[in-house]
Amino acid sequence: MDLESQQSSPNSPACQGNTSKIQRIITLAIAVGITLGCTQPLRSAQTEVVSTDSVVSNDSEVFTVSEDVPISPTPITSVPSHSETQVAQSEVEMMRLEALETAIIDENLTLLTSYCRMGQCLETYYTFTYLKQEADGERLYDTEVLTYKVPLGETVGEWILQEASTKVLCSIQRPMVVFSDGNNYTINNLSPGNQPGGVFMESDALYWAICHNINITEYSNNQSRRDQALELGYSLDLNLSQTNQPFLNLMDN
Repeated sequence: MDLESQQSSPNSPACQGNTSKIQRIITLAIAVGITLGCTQPLRSAQTEVVSTDSVVSNDSEVFTVSEDVPISPTPITSVPSHSETQVAQSEVEMMRLEALETAIIDENLTLLTSYCRMGQCLETYYTFTYLKQEADGERLYDTEVLTYKVPLGETVGEWILQEASTKVLCSIQRPMVVFSDGNNYTINNLSPGNQPGGVFMESDALYWAICHNINITEYSNNQSRRDQALELGYSLDLNLSQTNQPFLNLMDN
């Protein structure tokens, strides 16, 4: 989906541009990360980035595979060792973080929400969105969500990255946004026709942007939101709720 950039910010990057090189990097990183079951970032060596993940050493040993593999009449099943898996995961994490850092530098971001509360101002952005799966009228997207936090009255803040990519399920019956820390999934079940509470504000804005290319924060009242949701086919009886679980299967493979 070709998403237009929405707004700009005086304190941090606005939202413009997207290079094919960076898109290929983040797509590869996420794809390999999904295969390995790991999409957590590393710390930055170039920009001031705060991640909720632990730091993984870059001094990982590189493993090679010998070409002298004996030929056997029966299939040979090879299971990567724990060390080999860690090396591959570290490389994926590094690629993901480098791509996100480049997106920040190049201002390749789209603004979702911007507000101040409790002594700090927060701006939420998204970037690198791609369609992962589509079936039965539903679409599952992967995207990267970043937050820029600035203490009230200051001009310089810090970037906070999610520990893994964010999933958005575009569905009339079960609209949702899913965050993950690598070990647990937080599912925000949404009600697009109703004004969201504070904890659901970013997820609601992300859903409207990814699924309908609409900046919902521009709607001045609930009536406009309800009318738009009803026109798109959503029920006003959908409930906002949040659940946590250690596994995720949004669509049958």
